[in-house]
Amino acid sequence: MNFATSSYCASHFRAKRLAPPPPFPWDEPYRLTPGERDAIAHSIAQFQLGESSEGHHLIARAQQWAANSGDHALVEALREFITEEQRHSRWLGVVMGQNGIPKLKSHWVDTAFRCLRKLLNLEVAVTVLVSAEVIAVPYYTALRDATRSPLLKAICTRILEDEQEHLAFQGRTLGLLRGNAIGLRWTAHRLALEAAFLLVWIDHQPVFRRAGISWNIFRSQCLEAFDTLQQAAAREIAQVPVLSSF
Repeated sequence: MNFATSSYCASHFRAKRLAPPPPFPWDEPYRLTPGERDAIAHSIAQFQLGESSEGHHLIARAQQWAANSGDHALVEALREFITEEQRHSRWLGVVMGQNGIPKLKSHWVDTAFRCLRKLLNLEVAVTVLVSAEVIAVPYYTALRDATRSPLLKAICTRILEDEQEHLAFQGRTLGLLRGNAIGLRWTAHRLALEAAFLLVWIDHQPVFRRAGISWNIFRSQCLEAFDTLQQAAAREIAQVPVLSSF
């Protein structure tokens, strides 16, 4: 997916929001076995919480950036992106409700990510946000394969399709914000991600183990997602003049 302009990004995500809902098997009677539930309950609750963010600070930073750059369509694209993430949260919430998995009101990892997104400028906020997107690809792959639930499998498959678009979109955004500053910033981003990979692996290991995903596979999938991000950024850098961030 090559998101050529901010207007295209906004239109694309808006069209998805207005399209008929995915034909998920909501009435499927399958319920998680005790083993499946024990393996994913803690994990899915964390990701469901993380997907529910309203993104007020992100939008505020984007509005500041748009006032300087004139790219107001990026603000609308980010609004639509957040709406899509919230839709993922609602889908996961249905699975949790059907299987008696309580929602979390807060979690220290989610709180830490939200606090980091409030620091400094739009580039930092997007960097933190997209780090979660990179990890989401192997995570939802594992969650899809960790149970026999047709509903959860269908939801994870759709989320994975959306996440590939999110990587392309946010890669473009980082390319727009970072411009040709590809050395130190991308290196620092990669190093921070390596620490995040380890944290997620430790905290969500039951899901990965149940899906048959080893640490090496998980890390490799994360790095592939990061490469997708960088490729999207490189396309943007090659065709759009550098604009300073706020």
